[in-house]
Amino acid sequence: MLENYIDFNIIPEKRLIIEYFSGEIAIEDIVKLKLLEIEHQDYNNTFIIFSDFRDGNFTINNDGIPALLNNLKLNNLVMGKHNTSLLTRSPNQVVASTLLTHDYASKNAPLI
Repeated sequence: MLENYIDFNIIPEKRLIIEYFSGEIAIEDIVKLKLLEIEHQDYNNTFIIFSDFRDGNFTINNDGIPALLNNLKLNNLVMGKHNTSLLTRSPNQVVASTLLTHDYASKNAPLI
């Protein structure tokens, strides 16, 4: 089993938030990271988010994703006007990360 490591860096002059995920990634880990981000003095919910999931293994099943989105949606600071870029290595990472960043959280729109 991989050791869990999740971190972020905010670069305000570039209007950029870089997130890194490795090991087993659970819903609680993502919520915790987002809460730490919004508490950071340089956080802005319009910054571009660059998420690197290549070293992570999602333990989130498709049923858990709506619960995560609802949890994050409750905090308007998290659900801003983000542009998001994702680095992934496997099909599982692509599906999970796409569902997490999809506009579903704000519009409840289906993925097409």
